Amino acid sequence: MAARNSEIRHLRWDEVQGDRIVLGPDRVKSGRGFVYPLSTVAIGLLEDEVLQVEGCRHVFRAPRWIDRDLAEMQLQHRVGDWRLADAYARDAVVEARRAVLERWAAFLTSGGTTTAADR
Repeated sequence: MAARNSEIRHLRWDEVQGDRIVLGPDRVKSGRGFVYPLSTVAIGLLEDEVLQVEGCRHVFRAPRWIDRDLAEMQLQHRVGDWRLADAYARDAVVEARRAVLERWAAFLTSGGTTTAADR
C-alpha cells in the first residue's frame, strides 16, 4: 500500500473499516478524505492480536516502557545537553539503545504476550 507516512503512523482503529482504511479530510494533505484498499496480507496483519491493545485508539503505538530520551537518540535527535552526551556517553548510549531494541523485538515476536510493564 502506498500512503503518506503520517497517515499510517497516526492510524486509529476507527479508521480501519473492514477491507479498507478510511481517512477523513482532517487527516489527508489534500483535505478531501481518502480511502485506501487493504490487501489480504495487510488485513491479516491488522487482525494480529499483537497490535490490538484494549483502550488504545492508535494502531501503531510505542509501549510506555520505552525511555523517551533513548527513543529520540535512536532517531538521531539531540536530547538535553547533547554535547555532554556526545563527549561522554557514546558507547553507553549505544548499548542502552540496543537494549531497548532487543526488548522491542521481543515484544513484537511474543505473539501478544506482554508483562504489565510493557503496556
